[in-house]
Amino acid sequence: MCAHAAGFDEPVVSPDKKTPLHDEKLGRPQRLLGWISGVSVADGVIFGWAADREKPDVALTVSFYSDAPPADGGVLMGRAIANAVNYAPAYMHELSASHGFVFSIPENFKTGSTRRFFVQAADTSRSKFILLSGSIATYNLRPIAKTTTVTDAAKCSSPKSVCKSAAFDYGRPNFPVPTGWSDGRDVFKDWDCDSSVGVNRIVRLNIIPFGGSDGVQYHDRNFQKDSLLVNIVDREFGSPLIYFTSSRYTTYSSTYSLKKAAFGPNGDWEIFDILDYPSNSSGISSLDGRYPAFVMNDYSVPGWGPTSPFSGSGNLVPGVSNTASNPEKNSFRLVGTGPYGLTTIEELLQGPGLVDGGVAGRTCLHMNPKLFDFDSKGIPRSMLAYMFYQSAIGKRTPCLLPDGSVLPRADYYVYRFNDVNGWQLDKDFGPVESSDNPDEALKLVANANNHIFIAGNWAGQITTIDLDSPSPRRKAIILSCKKLINGSSAKFGEATGSTDKIWFLGIPPGMPPAYKDGAFKADIYFAYKADTRNTGTDSRLSSR
Repeated sequence: MCAHAAGFDEPVVSPDKKTPLHDEKLGRPQRLLGWISGVSVADGVIFGWAADREKPDVALTVSFYSDAPPADGGVLMGRAIANAVNYAPAYMHELSASHGFVFSIPENFKTGSTRRFFVQAADTSRSKFILLSGSIATYNLRPIAKTTTVTDAAKCSSPKSVCKSAAFDYGRPNFPVPTGWSDGRDVFKDWDCDSSVGVNRIVRLNIIPFGGSDGVQYHDRNFQKDSLLVNIVDREFGSPLIYFTSSRYTTYSSTYSLKKAAFGPNGDWEIFDILDYPSNSSGISSLDGRYPAFVMNDYSVPGWGPTSPFSGSGNLVPGVSNTASNPEKNSFRLVGTGPYGLTTIEELLQGPGLVDGGVAGRTCLHMNPKLFDFDSKGIPRSMLAYMFYQSAIGKRTPCLLPDGSVLPRADYYVYRFNDVNGWQLDKDFGPVESSDNPDEALKLVANANNHIFIAGNWAGQITTIDLDSPSPRRKAIILSCKKLINGSSAKFGEATGSTDKIWFLGIPPGMPPAYKDGAFKADIYFAYKADTRNTGTDSRLSSR
């Protein structure tokens, strides 16, 4: 990630002390480029990108000022180097993706009042600079109350973890226009839904929705979406990033690539490819985390991952191999040795799959990874994963472990990271008491203390599961849709968000979950409270 600059004491200003130095001659492209993507309202992180068009291999220094520009007496908050991963300069200006910056506003600037901030990017010679514009220019933050400080990372390895679980900031999305972001139809009543937390709107997002003849705007049975994750902290065009995996547009394929979508300033969804594994017959799925530190399933790895897209030396996720597991060299597996180590369990093989390499030969498949229990340095120390053995007839059964024991059932289980042996299965924690369906992918709800996870299920429900309660763990239904059409209710897949702002994969009532060729027809839906004040997402939707 970004490092603070040293030895850069004075702001770069023009001779008149008022305006930026512009090195561009009339008619020539601007040399220094950049954009302020946003500020997270949870922890006050300013993020964006900056680059030198003429020297794209040189990272710019980015300075952050409060209340005024540097030439007008702005107070320097700190600096960062623009060398983090950000795909905007790559997509928009054909530059590399290594020009991003991330800067945490210091606690003494979080006074509870609205304050302006200014961001200046400068080259290494301090002779060229630019004041960046962006989607946001103010912040209103209070100091974050101190939570448990982990001084001994080993405490994270206990079944009753004392580590802080840092969820994303699931704030209210601010769609800039009243139409375009959804299909305009509220299906909350149509699906006969009720909510224990006051959710009263459900709309389908226009992110390559199912139906229609245009293979770009609307997907048909030859295209499918899976593995949803929404990240409010990271933004593009000022909108939250929605990550999902998908098969390819042209022909039906089980090869999944990772995409991200953000609602753009022109009133439509911009969709970007993040990772694609053309050499792999299955691709990737089940992502989790804050890019670039997410983990995912890589189906080229025995046992189905989870892996990370960055090697161990460049990743906030611990226990990542430095050796790529695929020819494209963009997948690096998580490792753990010993009788309950992740690598050891994944590579235990048996059954007919030993002959044909199929999933039936994997003694313990891993799906839907989820990081939690972050220590005082921000390093995740625990991970959920759905674990099962798939028999030759496709039945999910409990995993066989290397020591000869068998897990109680196919379910979610916890791995803890050990500094010596890597990721280790926590047998004492036991199953999470989820469901028999691994598509009920658990995502951590925004909260400071407890381990509350959110999940969707095939019964058309969004539930929370409290990992801090004793087994069987406490569950609560926060959204339920019961409408039957031809005997079939709505089916929900992975859910993410908070208890009153929920994104989920959904299939409407009456629609079968798959065609005869196995295509998964889920769309991305957003459920929320209509009385929350926000442009474009409230009164303009109608039920029909």
